[in-house]
Amino acid sequence: PGDLDYTELEFFRKGSGRATSFVWLTGPGIYSGSLSFGSQNAGDSVTFDYKLIPYSAKGGSGGLHQVPVGLVSTEFHWIALFE
Repeated sequence: PGDLDYTELEFFRKGSGRATSFVWLTGPGIYSGSLSFGSQNAGDSVTFDYKLIPYSAKGGSGGLHQVPVGLVSTEFHWIALFE
């Protein structure tokens, strides 16, 4: 989504277990949430506690948005890399 020339989707999982959360670099902002597998009916969503965090503007409000060039997910945080 959005007008970026690139996107990045990262998952966090402990060891060799299933992924428990995700973070997605998109045009409008960073979309993150938790994952739940196995307790859904057919067609139900596997994502919950999801949110879109808009990029902050350079130099205050009304400025250009500073967009990360990379992203990584950890158990409790995600880390964005900026130029």
